[in-house]
Amino acid sequence: MVSNGFTRGTERDGIKIISDHIFGTSLEYYKIFYYVTKFKSITVAAERLSLTQPNITKQIKRLEEDLQCKLFNRTNKGVELTPEGETLWARIESACELIIEAEQQLELGKMLGGGTLSIAATEMNFSAYVLPALQLFLKDHPKVKVRIRAQIYSQMLEMLKKGLVDLAVLSPVEDPDESFQFHTIDVYEQVMIVGPQYSFLANREYTLEELLQYPFISMPEGFPGRANMEYYFRKSELIYEPKVEVHSMELMIQAAAADLGIGIVPLKVVEDRIRNGVLFKLNLKDKLPNRRALAITNRSGAVNTATQVFIKEYLLRHDN
Repeated sequence: MVSNGFTRGTERDGIKIISDHIFGTSLEYYKIFYYVTKFKSITVAAERLSLTQPNITKQIKRLEEDLQCKLFNRTNKGVELTPEGETLWARIESACELIIEAEQQLELGKMLGGGTLSIAATEMNFSAYVLPALQLFLKDHPKVKVRIRAQIYSQMLEMLKKGLVDLAVLSPVEDPDESFQFHTIDVYEQVMIVGPQYSFLANREYTLEELLQYPFISMPEGFPGRANMEYYFRKSELIYEPKVEVHSMELMIQAAAADLGIGIVPLKVVEDRIRNGVLFKLNLKDKLPNRRALAITNRSGAVNTATQVFIKEYLLRHDN
């Protein structure tokens, strides 16, 4: 018989038979060990598991007593694994992840019988990505309540930081800062469009400088689309000075169709109207930069189950 405080076994016909001693230790202890190790913090582990810090510390101590070894050293930044802890982590990390995933899947069936999904999105991203995904999501999970918020870009990120929304679907000029976690939903093409009066501009290629003699339609200051175009013009040592300002993508499209000037919109939003001759796409010698639609969550806060499922199973699987 061999005993090392972790497993016991006997040799039978040259094969070691492992006893069930390990299951004398609660699997909950291993889950706590997993979370403390993953986040290198007892505080964060306690938040994720909805337990108190003294409770986490107590159960880690019990696990160390069961295994007869020290698993963590405390540091100024949190905790770090001892050599024995590293050995345990190498063996149980994948197993704990499978168990946690299985628990989440079981809980999923319960939680999606209700709950709330709160989303902030720009008009374009809502119509192009959020709305089609929501139609499928609510068909599968009709008891989930949905709240939609629409503000300017900076306000949406602030709402996300404060926990007023679970998810923001935006197209920022630059990646969000490290306090946010994001997934790319789509990369889309931008185009310049005009109405019938300016349709002659679609007959040949133009440079940005050549187009400055015509009026431009733009979102107001503070919108990512406006900042994106200012940056694009600035790279060509030009100044972007729109003549007409509108507060929505649909208003920009209508203004362009009414011959108020040149609008800049995602191609996918206006493809049908270009095909039907309502709008005309300009040909640029240097194409407008592609933009990304992002699903953004607050990295420091727990993401509820409904939001996780909506992002992973519906929003990131949209039909481009």
